[in-house]
Parts: sequence; structure tokens; C-alpha cells
Amino acid sequence: MREFNKRIEEFSEELYADLSPVPLPEEVKADIYARIEERLHQVIMDIVSPKLGSVGSSAIKDALDHEDYPRLSDMLSRHDKLTQEVQHRIEEELKNLKVTISQEQQHAGQAEPGTP
Repeated sequence: MREFNKRIEEFSEELYADLSPVPLPEEVKADIYARIEERLHQVIMDIVSPKLGSVGSSAIKDALDHEDYPRLSDMLSRHDKLTQEVQHRIEEELKNLKVTISQEQQHAGQAEPGTP
């Protein structure tokens, strides 16, 4: 189950690396990164909430709110099928976000100087 925790960390590092060459102020990149992380947390909650009920969901939300991914991983380790579903969705989100970032970089590179 440690792989799940490691994958979340890798996911974050990959997205940050993808954002690095984007010509934006660091504050804007940090805001984008925070929104991406928020989206990741929402995806996880959308999957686990209907399956774990309010008590289980509350514990998962608390782990996410504190970015305690080892704890999240430990909690999900008791639910193999659910963990696989979460991992699959995280991978899908990563692919989608990478495509979006790539497209935005291309659009930014195609913009004429002086145009927004």
C-alpha cells in the first residue's frame, strides 16, 4: 500500500515539474498547484464517500485536509478494490492534467507578443 502513498507524491512532483517551465509568477504556480491538489482530493472523496459512509469518509477527509497521505494509504489498505479504483482515477487525472498543461503551454507559446 505504500505504493499508493508514493504515487500521490510522484503525482504532485510531476505536475509541479510540468508547471516549472510555464512563464508565470511563482505565486500563480503555487495557486494552480493548490487547485490541482484540491481537485485530487475531491476525486478521492467522490470515490470513497458513497462506499465508506460518513465515519469512514470523515476520516479520509481529515487525512486529505492534513495532507497525511501515509495515513490515507493505511486507511485505504483495508479496501483493496476501492484503493484500485482510487489509483486508477488518480492516474486518469494525472493524464488529463498533463494534457491540459501541455495545451496551455502551446497556446502561450503561440500568442503574439503583447497579447494576453
